[in-house]
Amino acid sequence: MQDPSIASFTATPATITSGQSSILSWSVSGVTSMNISYGNGTLTGSNTVPLSSTSVAVTPTATTTYTLTATNQAGKSTTATISVTVVDKPVINSFTANPPVISDRQSTTLSWSVTGATGLTINNGVGDVTGSNSVTVSPSATTTYQLVATNATGNGPSTAAVIALVTVTVVPTPVITNFAATPSTISNGQSSTLSWAVSGATSLSIDNGIGDVTTKPSVSVSPTTTTTYTLTANNTVGSFTATATAQTTVTFSVLVVPTITSFSSDRPSVGPNGSVMLTAVFDPGAGGGTATVDHGVGTIVSGTPLPSGNLSASTTFTLTVTNVDGKSATAQVRVLAGTLSVFAGVPSVPGNSDGTGASASFSLPRGLAVDTAQNLFVADTNNNIVRKATIPAAVVTTLIDNSTGLPAQFNGPYSVAVDTSGNVYVADTNNDTIDEITPAGVLTILAGTPGTNGSNDSPGALFDGPQGIAVDTSGNVYVTDTNNDTIRMITPAGVVSTLAGVAGAPGKGDSPAHFNFPTGLAIDASGNLYVGDSGNHTIRKITTPAGVVSTLAGAAGLRGSTDGTGGAARFNNPGAVAVDPSGNIYVADVNNYTIRRISPAGVVVTIIGTPTVPTGNPGGPLPGRLSIVHGIAADPSVNGNLYITMQNAVFTAPY
Repeated sequence: MQDPSIASFTATPATITSGQSSILSWSVSGVTSMNISYGNGTLTGSNTVPLSSTSVAVTPTATTTYTLTATNQAGKSTTATISVTVVDKPVINSFTANPPVISDRQSTTLSWSVTGATGLTINNGVGDVTGSNSVTVSPSATTTYQLVATNATGNGPSTAAVIALVTVTVVPTPVITNFAATPSTISNGQSSTLSWAVSGATSLSIDNGIGDVTTKPSVSVSPTTTTTYTLTANNTVGSFTATATAQTTVTFSVLVVPTITSFSSDRPSVGPNGSVMLTAVFDPGAGGGTATVDHGVGTIVSGTPLPSGNLSASTTFTLTVTNVDGKSATAQVRVLAGTLSVFAGVPSVPGNSDGTGASASFSLPRGLAVDTAQNLFVADTNNNIVRKATIPAAVVTTLIDNSTGLPAQFNGPYSVAVDTSGNVYVADTNNDTIDEITPAGVLTILAGTPGTNGSNDSPGALFDGPQGIAVDTSGNVYVTDTNNDTIRMITPAGVVSTLAGVAGAPGKGDSPAHFNFPTGLAIDASGNLYVGDSGNHTIRKITTPAGVVSTLAGAAGLRGSTDGTGGAARFNNPGAVAVDPSGNIYVADVNNYTIRRISPAGVVVTIIGTPTVPTGNPGGPLPGRLSIVHGIAADPSVNGNLYITMQNAVFTAPY
């Protein structure tokens, strides 16, 4: 008769946490009965295990040794043992953030008390914190942190893990984009106006006895000594306040200093040899003085309009007020003079012919860019090509076509930008890509996948209907990813990131920043970006590389055609934007059928077109007539021209 034999007796897993099960498995031969015992007991229900079984589940509450006894018909038996180790789950006694509410420029300390853990991790970039009981974090937005404690079971970390959560609330710091005193120097009896531009603040105050100015855009002060004023902007959420400050100084002079309240023209633009009325409001101070306007205008009296004389070209007039003490103050106003005329193409005739001036043809051209060599690049949208025109001869050629052996891959190219090396970048809207054309005519896809839209950053970057494009002096390319409501950045190495906005979350806030169908994009000499935020009817400014967003002009959700300063101005679906060498911003105010100019101080004026009055025959003496404007570019030469796309042609006007 065969002796009983136990070939194997195992537990899987051999180490568990309280409440888990382990599978006891065996392989026997020559056996007529079996039982499994542990300590003073046997398995629940019976100490007999059917011969047909090869395993059984056990759930011990403490470390247990199991004995398998196998017996044959003659009563001869043999045994084998296996132990199942039971360990306790970790215990997270506490997980806190101190302080639990911070500003976006502060840090907080995450602290915890944990027992029975062999490993600790925290999400959101913190990582492994085993062996520590605290860590400092600096989230830029409200963040929930998850502490995961694990022990060393044989079943993998997830089976012996416990989790605790703590939320750090981040209150955005207000952004002060401007705080200035005008004039900055005064004398006895004179006043200065303190004005500011602030976003993301729930309250504003100024020291030196001024107090709360939350509901005011400016305040007048008359210090008798040189005084530095501090503007404090608070953003209060619950009991926590995030604070930003800015300072400006009003210098007090014992000598009388003239003050200029305003210097304006009754019209910002006129036709050739047109004239305007100039009006200045000023105070030379006690003892009087003189006030003159250059370019032959002569002496001007405060508050009394004075004719400019006929203007043969755009002119910047300078008002100089000088008092008896020899102190002077100046102010300027620019008046455009000339004609809005066709540069190349025929407005009513679509086509794709190269040629000079009116012998060339386009089909619904949109974006424009001018390089330092006086070449104008045009996104010829319905022709799916990029064109090049010389300035001022208007010789139009096709940058890439099938005859070169390099067929264009474009599908509705919307805008173009050109860098200092002559590389042309294209927002290829319907392909959802950003393309690059080298000076040698080589076309490559810089970022995105043709025909695949999305909002992914690198790797595998995707775009959704990009429309605006700009490039800085370092070769970074910026894109209005229109359907994603974001502004994207592409490094010279092709790495794509989201600079501002939240994909799929249109909105109007500055901090955190949201956009609503952004279209036009331009960059100034300092690397500041300007966005035609079409759906919000505003012009937004983004400082780089920080990505701080502010509203330069217009009021979100309020459309109109009013000129004014900053938030007092109104737009109606602004699109393309451009910047001249002096820092003036030009805006294609699409549904107002106008071109607007924004000074570096945020003053908005309408320079071309008549608000809300479109025409099928654009052109004429300034202010001229406009139809829907698709693109705009400023010649980088000082006192150059604006280039504008309408219908099937490129127009030009002085700026």
